[in-house]
Amino acid sequence: MAWCCPRRSTPSIGRISWGVGSTSRINTGPPVQKFGGSCLATPELTVRCSRIVAEACQAPSSVVIVVSALKGQTNLVREMLDRLLAGGNGIDNFMEEVRARHRLMAESTIMDRHIRGRVMDRMETLATQLERLLWGVIYTEELTPRTRDQALTHGERMSAHLFTGVLEDRGTPGVPLEADEAGVVTDGVFGSASADLVTTAMKLGQTIKGVLDRKEVPVLTGFFGADANGHSTTFGRNGSDYSAAV
Repeated sequence: MAWCCPRRSTPSIGRISWGVGSTSRINTGPPVQKFGGSCLATPELTVRCSRIVAEACQAPSSVVIVVSALKGQTNLVREMLDRLLAGGNGIDNFMEEVRARHRLMAESTIMDRHIRGRVMDRMETLATQLERLLWGVIYTEELTPRTRDQALTHGERMSAHLFTGVLEDRGTPGVPLEADEAGVVTDGVFGSASADLVTTAMKLGQTIKGVLDRKEVPVLTGFFGADANGHSTTFGRNGSDYSAAV
């Protein structure tokens, strides 16, 4: 497993285990590279991360990518939720900043306008979803654990689509995978979930294998999965590291 940080010039690479019926942590799966928020803090660092992936793709084995939200993004959403719950507002300004930050990152790292347009369309859809969740807190005057977790996942979701676009812009075909749809199954504990390793190995393994078989790079969201009912559940702080280990 590689926790790829800008300060590390030669990250160590580990492997994950996956496959139908897999219950052990045997090093038989593809290498995993995990890029945290600090690695995606600026356009320059994000491009550098894409080069690390491109280099890894030159090796005989394939690679799986796990990404966090852009640096500090999840904490900003968490703070906004707490502010709304306390009776504050500021949603319009907050969402303007979220959109501007991700738009600037896309414009600075993705030169192909078709790729950039596709990425920005998806990020706008996600931003709109987040905005609706925030307004829901205002209207209902409550914040359920389920809504909190759903809102907190949007940074990783946007990041996965953004980073995939950066890879594709530089000739590395990738596929963004949102964990709750890709097969990361949890025990359903909002805010502090654990992965169901057996079920996840089977479902996520099938998803990843399909992507790798097409010679594409899976770019998986860290930090969260979904319970048996399909509800997003987060792994808590440093959850993207947990996702990479899973």
